[in-house]
Amino acid sequence: MKNEIEEKLAYLLSLFNDRPNHLAKYLIDNGAFNQTFLKKVLKSGKLDINVAFDEIEFSEFGELKEYYNNLLSDNDEQEGKNFNETLRAYIDGEEYEKAASIKNYMIKNKIKIVI
Repeated sequence: MKNEIEEKLAYLLSLFNDRPNHLAKYLIDNGAFNQTFLKKVLKSGKLDINVAFDEIEFSEFGELKEYYNNLLSDNDEQEGKNFNETLRAYIDGEEYEKAASIKNYMIKNKIKIVI
């Protein structure tokens, strides 16, 4: 049953290819999202129209899920502060490979870098 729903939903979504505004309106008009999800979308600064997204490839489903969940996280400010502190600590400790890894993660997840 679950696979059938996923297949039909995937097909429905594919019908809206290159028309994200139509898809969004269709899903909202048909009650596809609960209020909690819609509030997360509205509060996420990472989903502002002016934010450019690069095309990203994922090597496993877990990475994809983490990336998209991160877009809706409601602790953007604290998260950014924690990553910046970690980045600064690695730079100060001359652990440049770890610093580069953190920096790349921050860029990929649209977390503002403030050193």
